[in-house]
Amino acid sequence: MLKGQNSLLTIPKQDDDTFLLVQLPNSLPIETLLKTASLVSHKANAQACLVTDDKSFALCRVETSNALVLVPETNPAEPPPKKLKTTKGTELTQTPCRLLGAGSGAYFLELKERHLDLKALEGLLIHFDPYNSDANADPTCQGASLDTLALELQVSKAQVKVGLEDLQALEYESQYSVLSEEAWQEARRAILSALTECDDFGNYAQDGVDRQQMIQESMKRTTESYPQLEAVLRLVLANMTKQEEGDKIRIDFNKVR
Repeated sequence: MLKGQNSLLTIPKQDDDTFLLVQLPNSLPIETLLKTASLVSHKANAQACLVTDDKSFALCRVETSNALVLVPETNPAEPPPKKLKTTKGTELTQTPCRLLGAGSGAYFLELKERHLDLKALEGLLIHFDPYNSDANADPTCQGASLDTLALELQVSKAQVKVGLEDLQALEYESQYSVLSEEAWQEARRAILSALTECDDFGNYAQDGVDRQQMIQESMKRTTESYPQLEAVLRLVLANMTKQEEGDKIRIDFNKVR
């Protein structure tokens, strides 16, 4: 590794003495790479990616016509290297080095930071609608795990979590799916019916309501019954919540109209 604006790291290419040169971006400290990074390439002909706890990078091959020579860092604690002189008396320092490539065919690997494709994430989740309204949905599937989504998209779990929040994805038994418009509106209608029909919820915007009681009353007013129903109502209710204090929530009046 060389110090500077960008770090350089050599990794074994095979079991022999062959190495590849990898240029690390400033956003990936060498300590993070060594502790948490892993290579991901689970599809045939797919680009290999390097994934850490919170970021992901594409491994891009960069061709170069320059010679790639690695020189180790100097260590003040070590004895000074042996001095050599040319025939003209000029002093030279003997330094061990490694020539990785020169001329035609020389290359190194560059890491380019990858960002989550929300449309790609939504495309995966759409097949796990509890109503199975999508013709291509698998009725035996109840969702996708965080590990599955991260592997399929070749990004970090932290990036997937941010995307799931942005998409207001449903979590049920550590499996994630996305609600169809039909499922969302059905849950919303049940919540609105509970708000208008139960005396305990009369002042929902100012005094608030008990979250669990609200969910139980809403479940009585749904026309569909499926295992994820309570989780669906909790998700939609969270979208309508303006403020929460423990088990009590205040409903956003603008979300009710």
